[in-house]
Amino acid sequence: MRFKYALHEQSKNKAMTGLIFFQTVIVLIVMVSIISAIVSRYERYKPLEKFFQGDGLNMHMWNMLGRNGDRYLPFTESSDLESYLKNAHVVATYSVDMPFDIDQKKEELGTWSPVVAYDDELLSAYTPDMENGRWLEPGDGDTDVIEIVLAQKGKEYNVGDTIALTTSDRLEESEGYKLARPVKAKVVGILADGASTIKRDIHWGQYVDFRDYYQSFDRNDKEERARVFVSKRDIEHSNKLNEKCGNHFDKDLSDDKMIWSYVIEGPCFVRYKEGITKEEKDYNAKFLAINGMYECRHTSAEMRENSAKYIMNQMNMLIPILIALVILTLMSMISNTVIMIWQNLRNYSIYYMTGLTWRECVLIHVRNIVFMQSGTFVFTVLCIYLCEKLGVLEQTVFFIGRWQLLGCAGVILLFVLLSAALSFLLIGKKSAKDILREVE
Repeated sequence: MRFKYALHEQSKNKAMTGLIFFQTVIVLIVMVSIISAIVSRYERYKPLEKFFQGDGLNMHMWNMLGRNGDRYLPFTESSDLESYLKNAHVVATYSVDMPFDIDQKKEELGTWSPVVAYDDELLSAYTPDMENGRWLEPGDGDTDVIEIVLAQKGKEYNVGDTIALTTSDRLEESEGYKLARPVKAKVVGILADGASTIKRDIHWGQYVDFRDYYQSFDRNDKEERARVFVSKRDIEHSNKLNEKCGNHFDKDLSDDKMIWSYVIEGPCFVRYKEGITKEEKDYNAKFLAINGMYECRHTSAEMRENSAKYIMNQMNMLIPILIALVILTLMSMISNTVIMIWQNLRNYSIYYMTGLTWRECVLIHVRNIVFMQSGTFVFTVLCIYLCEKLGVLEQTVFFIGRWQLLGCAGVILLFVLLSAALSFLLIGKKSAKDILREVE
């Protein structure tokens, strides 16, 4: 019966109920916008967060040279670079010399499609958006097939296709060279259009935050090359297998028996170990500056600070709007609550004289507010969910998730508690005689 009274109270105050409903919807939409912006930015930062922890340096490498006998040669292993540094752990990306011509541009440009390899830690940390198939897995799988993921311009290959590799630019220079058997590369995934990968070919150092380490793939960009992504460990495993196949190398290549050569190139993360001294940090910074060629270099502290500023930037712009809307809605609710209670005082006094306590009379109005705010919450969430399903929000970061739901629930709870407190103040301390006298 008390629920019926609450619904009856709503029907008597349609205009005020509608006004509060509309204002609350606006507040919830702004709340979802703020949280969505923060969450979407943090989700992109999260995969790289551990590489920016503690002390360290983060770079975009062209190459890094190390002494090999009397010569300086590019580093091919992150572990080799670590051996030259003090108390440091290195995670890197690599440029691999492999004969892929995914977009059929070798004759025009004179180069194969770029091939990017990752250390296992990077493969485990981040998975880009996939159109089909899956992303690369850490480890080599102990097979003679190299798993690859493609960022292709057209529909040249599909998941499951196998490509036979017979040579590379480097080995073509060796006269009489012949692979004992073709190496098979299997397509396990196709990147989605617009997918971001940990690789930058242009605009390095543009942001000085985590965005510097991502590059989006745009199929419609005429200057964009199709790319191939592989596991560095998988390349190592293939080199070892084919070395055992009885391949013969030219004398000039005898000191380097890699079928598919690779060098450290692109994003490189140097994390200092706990307990590193200032002298060791200075030594590392000096070594990298002298021996490395890179587009940009920043400390982990700089990356953390600048990334946090970028993540919270949207919040700083929208929070004042949210606060203003909450205050306006609270003021409106206070005014409307006072009017609604005043209009229903006579009914409350009758309820009281027919057996209800003042607390129960107040709860009738509170139930009215709870119904209205719950309806607002459900209505807003359903509208956003339907917009997501219909693709209306496809080009935005606006979405409903756990944190958005918690934020909206917090706003609704605030409004309900305020209305309840106000109802008790206006009704709970009056006598039925006083109320009847006031409404006469």
